[in-house]
Order: sequence, then C-alpha cells, then structure tokens
Amino acid sequence: MTKEAFSASSFEHSGFRHSSFVLRNFFVSGRGLKFEIDIGHAFCDEGLRAPGTQQKPQQKDIMNWKKFFIAFIAAFVFLFVFGFLWYGTLMHGAHEEVPTLLRPKPDFPWLILGHLVMSFFFTMLYARLVPAGGVGAGAMLGILVALVFAGVDLITFAVQPLTTKILGGWIVGDLIQFAIAGAIIGAIYKPSSPAAS
Repeated sequence: MTKEAFSASSFEHSGFRHSSFVLRNFFVSGRGLKFEIDIGHAFCDEGLRAPGTQQKPQQKDIMNWKKFFIAFIAAFVFLFVFGFLWYGTLMHGAHEEVPTLLRPKPDFPWLILGHLVMSFFFTMLYARLVPAGGVGAGAMLGILVALVFAGVDLITFAVQPLTTKILGGWIVGDLIQFAIAGAIIGAIYKPSSPAAS
C-alpha cells in the first residue's frame, strides 16, 4: 500500500531564497523511504546584490547592439539565399509531387517576414545563451535549433501527405542552414564589455 505526505516550505536566509521540498513517509513493499530535494542556491541573480536594493539591468553591458544587428542581417541574408537555393531550387521537383499542399508561387512579403523573424530570434538566442562562444558554439546552437525544427517537420509529415523525400530534404536542409547560420552569427557577434559604452 502506498502512502504519501508532501510538505513544501520556502524561507529567506541572508539574501537567498531557498525552497525545500520533502516527500515523507513513502512506503513501498513495507520499506520506508525518504526523498528530499533542497534547492539552496540563488535563483538567477538572487543574492548577488545587497538585501533590499534594486538592481537595474544595464542592457548596454550585456548586448552589443551593433554586432547583434550585423549578425542578424548576415544570418537573414544567408538563410534567405540558402532557402531559395535548397527549398526553392534543389527541392522544387520534390515539392511538385504534392502540388495541392503548396502555393504555385510563394507570397514574398510573408516569406521575407518569416525569414526576418527566424533570423532575429535565432541571433537573439545566440546573444543570450552563448555570447562569447564563437563559431563552434554558434554551429552547435544551430544544430540544436535544427533538431527542434526536425521535430516540427516530423509532426507536419504525420498530418500532411508529404513524401519521405520532402521530409528528409527538410531535415537535412534545417541542419545545414542553421549550423552555418549559427557559425556566421558566432563569427560576428561579440558582447560589449562593461567598460565599453
């Protein structure tokens, strides 16, 4: 028979917020087991400032907006050109196998907007998560993003009558384009130092 009692508590201690969750009296086959999870470290920036003070974020110290903009434009140009060559030219024959699922001609304002959004937030992910990572870290982030897109491609394949040729082409294209775009962003973007203004 299973019996569970759960207690949760949080408290303040020297500027840090701690959370303690204890699962007590968990019986399995007559044996008593106790599980305890104690998160005793600062969450994000808690405890890194004096208690009772407000710290204003200094965005100019975190983001190098000039390099960000250059990296974003470079990523946009690359992704747009690669998309045209890979999906629009190389995969054109495969896409013609399912003509009812695709427009005869792309709606370019939406196509451009989609590439702008994708490039901007991909560059933002790099700047926020691996700002000093360089080309290799950018390519690795690109591969991880491409694997997220691969999941979306698999879901699309599950609900639309696409061919495996299209599915494979989309996944390979995602891996190539985002790895290269990540490397481009990694080569261009460097965070500004706190001393720089």
